[in-house]
Parts: sequence; C-alpha cells; structure tokens
Amino acid sequence: MTALVEIVRHEIGKRLPMFALDSKTRSLLRRLKPVVEKNIERLCYLDYARALAVHADKVADISTRMDEMVACASSHFSVLFAANFDEEYVASVVRFRNIEIESSLGARSRLSIAMRLLEPIALVLARENRFSPAGMARDMEIVGRVFTLDINTTIALEQQKLSDDGAARQMRLAEGAADFQMKMRELNQAVYDSSDRFLKSADRASQMSEAAAHETAEVSSAARRTRESAAVTASATEELSMAAAEIGSTMERNRDIAVRGVADALRLSANVESLGAGANQIGSVVGLIAAIAAQTNLLALNAAIEAARAGSAGRGFAVIASEVKALAGQTELATRDISAQITALQAIANGSILAVKSISATIREMETEMRSISELASKQSAATALIYGDAAEVSTIAEGTMTSAGIVKNAVGILHETTGQARDLAKQLRSTSAELDSDIGDFVGWLAVT
Repeated sequence: MTALVEIVRHEIGKRLPMFALDSKTRSLLRRLKPVVEKNIERLCYLDYARALAVHADKVADISTRMDEMVACASSHFSVLFAANFDEEYVASVVRFRNIEIESSLGARSRLSIAMRLLEPIALVLARENRFSPAGMARDMEIVGRVFTLDINTTIALEQQKLSDDGAARQMRLAEGAADFQMKMRELNQAVYDSSDRFLKSADRASQMSEAAAHETAEVSSAARRTRESAAVTASATEELSMAAAEIGSTMERNRDIAVRGVADALRLSANVESLGAGANQIGSVVGLIAAIAAQTNLLALNAAIEAARAGSAGRGFAVIASEVKALAGQTELATRDISAQITALQAIANGSILAVKSISATIREMETEMRSISELASKQSAATALIYGDAAEVSTIAEGTMTSAGIVKNAVGILHETTGQARDLAKQLRSTSAELDSDIGDFVGWLAVT
C-alpha cells in the first residue's frame, strides 16, 4: 500500500505542472464544488445502473457493492473539486482506484461519471457566462483539464498494474477518449444550434423593432397633424360660435325693431283709414254745397227773370241776382275742384292703406324669419361650443398619443440596440463553438498520447 501511495503521489506531482492549475483555476473548481456535491450521488447511481445493464458478467461485483462504490465516488469527486491535490486527494485516488479494480470497471466508470457531471456544470457556467461565450468555453476547458488529470492519473495506475497488457489499456483509453469526444461534440453542437436559433430570433426581433420604430414615427406624425388640425378647428369654431352669438343678438334686436315697425304701420294704417273716412265726410259736405250752389243758381236765374219783368223797378234786384248767380257759378266750380281733389285723396288713402297693410305683412314675415334666424343662431352657437370642446379634447388626446409614441419609440430603440448586442453575442457564441470543437479534437488527440 505504501508503494502504491508513493506511485500515486509521484504521478500527481508529475502531472500537476503540465495542467497549469493556478489559483484562479482552483478558485473556479471550488466554486463548482457545491454543484458536484449536489448531483454526484444521483449520477453515480445512474452510471452504475448503466454498468449493470451493459456488463452482465460483472453484475455480482457491482450490485453487492453499489452503495460503497457510490459513496467512494461521491467522496472522491468532492475532494477533486476542493482543488487542494494534497494527501487527502492522494488517499482518495488510491481508495477509488482500488474499488474500481475490485468491481472490474476500471477507469471507464470514472470517465463516464465525469461526462455525466459535465451537463450540470455546463448549465451553471452557461448562466455565469451568458454574455461571454468565450468565458464559458474557457471554464469548460478547465473542467476538462481537471477530469483529464484525474483520469490520466488513474490510467497511469492501471498501466502500472497492467504493464503487460498495453494493447488492452490503449483500447480502453481510445474508447474513453472517443466517448468523451462524442459527448463534448454533442454538447458543442447543442450550443451551436441554440446560438443559431437565437441568432435567427434576434434577426426577426430586429426587423420587427425596425418596423415598429417606423410605425411609431408615423403615429407620432399623424398625432402631431391631428393636434394641429384640432387646434385650428377649435380656434375656428370659437370664432364661429362668437359670430353666431352676435348674429343671434343682432337678429333679436332687428326682430324687436320689426315688431315696433308693425305697430307703427298698424297705427299709420288706422290714421290713413281715418283720413279716408274724413275725406268721405268732406265729399258729402262738398256734395251738399254743390247742391246748394245749384239751387242758388236756379234761384238767381228766377230772380233775374222776375227782375226783368218788373222793368226799371226790378233793376237793382237784377244786379243782385246776377251777382248771386256768378257767386253760385264760382261755388259750383270750386266744389267740383274740391270733389276732384277729395276723390284723388280717397284714392291715395286707399292705396296707402293697401301699401301699409302689405308693409305690415312683410314686416311680420321678416319678424318671423328673424325669430327663426335667432333660434338657428342659438343652436349653431351651442353646436359650435360642442365642436370646440370636442376639438380641444382631440388635441389633448393627440398630445397624449405623441407622448406615448415617444415613449414607445425610445423603448423600440433600446430593444433594437439590445437585439443587436444579442445578435453579436450569438455570432460570437457560434464562432466560439467552432473553436471549441477544434480544441476538443486537439484535446482528445493530446489525451490519447498522454
């Protein structure tokens, strides 16, 4: 046992410098230790169950010592990720190596368990390096180096034990290296596929954000035009409302004037009718005067005849009769002229009455129309007031729309910028994935000759 411990100590001391496990590397391993301890027991049971199914000839060796093997493996990987590589690690290597030999599984089980541990470790590293694909590849390479150190140490011990069976050892090593390479390539392909899908999604998101930015600009421009139009409409409707109110007030005053005009026309009509009645009365008097004048003329004629019969005695009376006759003639002429004037006056009065009645009817129609115009002006004033309120509300809504569009525009700009950064990261991840695939090939080739 002492010789074996010395060999293990020698192998570890020989390999540590080659794997460059500095303080930063060891810090990473210690940070991953809780992840290993959380998953190792479950993964060991899974792997040993797989070994039971594959190696039917070793069922008895494995099944009877399953719990012991799981405990030993769990303890060993916990010590490995403590990253001290001291005497505790040397003792753990010896203990794990012995149980591997006794169960006839050898280093293959350790390699298989290490491969199973890569998945939970990769998930943690992916979260820690979500914005640095190169950082994830670097950390995964460190984990691979530690597993290689541990496995190569075990293989060296197997070589010591099976020095006469180099071909078998080489085959197992090649199988392990091929298995490791296959699993790492599967993991790398998954990373590549995920980055490819993410890159396509980022491109679509970028296109959508550009379209959204264009639409938002259109909305903002339309809202600005709406606000300006609403402001013009509000100003115009306010002026229209004031004009309608002024029209209504003017029509109301004109209606009052028209009402007074109707009253004045009615009074004028009454006066003209009174004038016509007076003219008729005057006509009657003139007729009477004409009759009297005719009678006087007849009496003067009779008096002249009687004076002529009387001879010289009736000469003075004849002169008087002649004067009376002349006066009666003048009276008859005057009454005829007055009668003609009264007839003309009556015709004028009748025409005036008809004209006044027509004017009165027209004024009444005007008063009715003015009342309608006043009512319409009042309704128009109320309607324009509503339009003014709606236009002001539209202007306020348009202002809010412009503000919201500005916020959306800024958000879309941030989204576009973030999408561009994510697309660059996805491209970098794809590039790093390709480099990682090449590094895995080199690593497996190096593993095969180590």
